[in-house]
Amino acid sequence: MIQELVELNGILLRTFQCKDQAYLMEVLTAERGKVFIYTKQASKTNKNTMYSWTFAYSKFEVSVGFKGLLVYRGSTVQDYFPELRKDPIVMTIGQYFCEISSCVPEHIENPQDYLKVLLNSLYVLSGRTSKPIDPKIIKLVFEICYLQLSGFMPNAESCSECHNDPVYWHFDEGFLCEQCAQKYPEHELHRINETIIHCINHVLSSNGVKKFAFNISELSFMMLQRLTEEYLQYKLETKFKTLQVYKGLVIDQNTI
Repeated sequence: MIQELVELNGILLRTFQCKDQAYLMEVLTAERGKVFIYTKQASKTNKNTMYSWTFAYSKFEVSVGFKGLLVYRGSTVQDYFPELRKDPIVMTIGQYFCEISSCVPEHIENPQDYLKVLLNSLYVLSGRTSKPIDPKIIKLVFEICYLQLSGFMPNAESCSECHNDPVYWHFDEGFLCEQCAQKYPEHELHRINETIIHCINHVLSSNGVKKFAFNISELSFMMLQRLTEEYLQYKLETKFKTLQVYKGLVIDQNTI
C-alpha cells in the first residue's frame, strides 16, 4: 500500500517518549497547526536528529499512516535557535512560549499566524535584532499577541459596556469604566491605568520590532505582566510549569 507523503514546516514544541525508544513529537506547523509525529529516531544528543530538539524549526517529510498517524520520514533543520541555550532565563522563556503554543487547537483556520508569532518571538529572544531587547518585554509582547490571535484579548480602547475610559480589567467582561464595574464583585476586578491601556494598544497596532518599543514605568509593567500571565492561564484553563520555573530563576537572579 502506497502511503501519502506530506511536507510540513514547523517548530518542535516537545517530545513524549513511547515504548521501544519511540517518540511522539508535538510540532506547531504552518500547514496543519499542532500535530503529533511518530518517530523512532529522535534523540536529545545526536546532532543528526537535531529536528527533535526543542526550538528546532524544520521542514518535515511525513507519511500518513493508519487512522491518520503521521510518521517521520525525513527532515531539514532550518534553524534551532542555539542562542537560547546560553542563558537559563532566556531558555526558560523560550520553553514558556512553546508550552503556551502547545495549547493551540489541533484544527484551526490560521495555523501559519500562530507559527509566525512563535518564530518571530524566538528570533527576537535569540538576540538577533540590531538592538538587544529585554527578554521580559519579549515575553509580555508574546503573551499579548497570543491572546489577540486566540480571540481572547478584549478591546482596550474603551469600556466594553458604555465606551467610557476603562479603569478595570474583568477577565470575563473585558475592560470596564468605574461606573460599569460597580455591578461586579471587587475580587473579580483588576485595576489598570492609562499607561497599561496605551501599552496594550501599542503592541496590538504595531508591526515588527516596533511592537517592543514602548515606554512604561516599572510599576505599570509589573501590573501588566501579572495580568497577562493570570489572564492567559485563566482563558487556557491551565497553569504553565515553565512560568513558575521562570519566576524562580528571576527571584534567584535578583538575590545574587
